[in-house]
Amino acid sequence: LKDPKIWEPNQCETEENAAMHMAHQKAMVVPLDSTAPARPPPQALLNQRWQWMALQCTMVACTILELVVADVSDSILFFILFAFGCEMIRDGFSEMNKYCLMYGLLQALACTSYLLRFLTEIGGRTEYSFHKSNGHLTVNTSTSNFFDLSKGWKYNLESVAEGVTTLSTAYGAYLSLSAHKLLTEDEATQEAQLGIAREERRRDLGRLSQDMRRALENPDQASVGDTQTSLTVQRQDRFTGKAYKLSDDD
Repeated sequence: LKDPKIWEPNQCETEENAAMHMAHQKAMVVPLDSTAPARPPPQALLNQRWQWMALQCTMVACTILELVVADVSDSILFFILFAFGCEMIRDGFSEMNKYCLMYGLLQALACTSYLLRFLTEIGGRTEYSFHKSNGHLTVNTSTSNFFDLSKGWKYNLESVAEGVTTLSTAYGAYLSLSAHKLLTEDEATQEAQLGIAREERRRDLGRLSQDMRRALENPDQASVGDTQTSLTVQRQDRFTGKAYKLSDDD
C-alpha cells in the first residue's frame, strides 16, 4: 500500500487559508442568481424583516400616489416591485438569495431616474402649454415653485409623489444590496468552513490508514491512537482445551 499523505500543521493552515480566500473570491465575483437553490438566510438578514415590511408599505403608498396623479406607468412599476418584494420575503426569506441582486439593481435604476427628475425640478417645475392659431403652434412655458398651493391639490401631490418615490427606491436599493452582501459573506463563510472540514477529514483518514497499516504489521502492539476512534487488532489463538458435547443429539 502506498503511504497516505499526512498533512503537516503548517501545510494545513496554508490549505485552510487558501480555501477561505478562494471562497471569498468566488462569492465576490460570482453573483447570486435565480438558479441558486433556496437556503436559510443568516440571522442578520432575519433581523431586518421589519425594514422589509416598511419597504413594502412604501411600495404600496407609491403605487397609490401614482394612480391618484394619473401616472399609470409608474404605478405599474411600483406594483411590480411590490410583487417582487413579496416573493423575496415569503417563507422567512427563503427566496432572498435568488432575487436580491436583481431587485437591488431595479431599485437602483429607478432611484437614478427619479433622483434626476427630482433634482431638476426642486428649484422650480416647468410646465408647457400649446396653442394653435392661424396655422401656427405656440408653446408657452411657465415655471412654478416645487410646492404651490395656488396650483391645486394635484400639482402639489405630484411634487409629494416625486419626493416619496425617490426616497422609497433609494431605500429599496440599500436594503436589497445590503442583503446581497450579507448572503455572499454567509456563503463564503460556509464554503470556507466546508473546505476546512474536508481537509481535517482527509488528514484524519490518512492518519487512520497509516495506523491501521502499522497495526497489521505489529499485531501484538496494535493500538490506533491520535484519532477519536481507536482500533485494536488482536491475534486469535487456537483453542487447546478439552471439548464437551452440548447435547445428546448426533
